[in-house]
Amino acid sequence: MENLFVLDALLFGGILILALTAYLLPALIANSRNHHQATAIFVLNLFAGWSGVCWLIALVWSFTAVRQPLPIQLHVTYDAAAEKEGTTPRPRTCFGRIPEGPSGGCV
Repeated sequence: MENLFVLDALLFGGILILALTAYLLPALIANSRNHHQATAIFVLNLFAGWSGVCWLIALVWSFTAVRQPLPIQLHVTYDAAAEKEGTTPRPRTCFGRIPEGPSGGCV
């Protein structure tokens, strides 16, 4: 009789793990694809996935295109006027796009 209880518990545990995996499938897919909205997909899936419609929306969303982060360019320039005066030029560092114009948008 005790063996039957152990088998029932194992069967119940296995079914529970499979059900949780199926329920969280959209979040697992988004996480494995390094989706840029993986956290939002998980929240939608966790709190509204029970409705079925939101689960399907989260599943489709997890398969949408993954946006890659844009590379940050570092552009360092030196003040030419200070170099002509003989003083040590102060470097100006710009993050993001390469600067344009006389000031270059640098700090």
